[in-house]
Amino acid sequence: MEELFQELINRITEHIANKVISYLKQHINNQEEIFDVKGLAKFLKVPESWVYDKVRFGELPYHKVGHYTRFLKSEIMEWLKTGKLPQQKKIKKAI
Repeated sequence: MEELFQELINRITEHIANKVISYLKQHINNQEEIFDVKGLAKFLKVPESWVYDKVRFGELPYHKVGHYTRFLKSEIMEWLKTGKLPQQKKIKKAI
């Protein structure tokens, strides 16, 4: 009987742990880190001029916020892993 209770406790504990991990992952992902050029250069340990060149030639995923260039850490990490740019959403222009 004691073994049955211990097994039940273990299953409940594992279930709760999985729920907590899922919750934390969801909330961590909602806190997307954003870099400016200087911050990305520091993160990648490269000169700022290298970042500007990659942006100019479209070789790095970036976003424009007004005239400011910003980078999402998740996109940079994916770019580092795959070497590919994320798919950009195409906006259809009205004719």
